[in-house]
Amino acid sequence: MELKPSFRFAVDIGRFKLQYAKVEGNFDAEMNLSVTTGGSLISMSKEINIFEKPLAAYPLPGIPFLVVVPNLRVSLGANANVNTVFTASHNLTTK
Repeated sequence: MELKPSFRFAVDIGRFKLQYAKVEGNFDAEMNLSVTTGGSLISMSKEINIFEKPLAAYPLPGIPFLVVVPNLRVSLGANANVNTVFTASHNLTTK
């Protein structure tokens, strides 16, 4: 917020008498306001196994105590996200 007041006072006196007097005043105000927010409303992830089968185990060459057991799996899945953003703004200018 920004405020800018200004005043002017002028007087003309001649022969010990008030000849002219003027008083002016200005007031400027400026205000800016902004709000931004957002987030995730819904986040879903679903996976369904269609087929799964263990395969034959095999030892790794050069490492006799480590055996790899592969597994074959076929899955069907879906992901969904719903996001939202809220923005508000306010400007006020007075002169």
